[in-house]
Amino acid sequence: MKRLSGCAVVCFLGLIALCIVPAIFAKRGGPAANRVVPQPVNQDPVKVIPGLLPADVYLSLTKRGFSKEGPIGSPSMWRLKRESDGVMMDVEIFSPDNTSRVSSVRAFCVSPDGVRVDEAGKMKWLFPFLATLPYEGAEPIKAQQWVIEHMQTGGETVIGSVKFQILGTDSEFSRALRISVVE
Repeated sequence: MKRLSGCAVVCFLGLIALCIVPAIFAKRGGPAANRVVPQPVNQDPVKVIPGLLPADVYLSLTKRGFSKEGPIGSPSMWRLKRESDGVMMDVEIFSPDNTSRVSSVRAFCVSPDGVRVDEAGKMKWLFPFLATLPYEGAEPIKAQQWVIEHMQTGGETVIGSVKFQILGTDSEFSRALRISVVE
């Protein structure tokens, strides 16, 4: 009986050692060979238009008579406004941070005075101008031509890694241009 109880004690101590030792190593990180090295995680899930800076947009527009507000909020947004020939023009620049990147640009032309925006000279200038914004992979002539051709019909296209959308063609008195990174 003594032999059985000694064997039982050794088995019991062995079982405890098998349970406790791995737990101790797990808390301390274990031997270096068994450690899992954490991989870097992309901490910025916001996609941005490569190479486009907020200043590329707002400096160009303030030189052309737009007033600027911003940056406002977090994520940052700049708003530029101008009224001309009965058309209100509003451009919004969205950035995940304050100065270095742009996630999207949206432009709106609205006519509260009943001027058809698709015939208003200012909208015909603004949208094609915005299509030429500088970003990596840009094709400004192609983008500008597409915007001019789709001003009345609307639609979307991708040039480089950027999507251009013209919206609001169901109304004679408003249009929107959205420039964003392809999702």
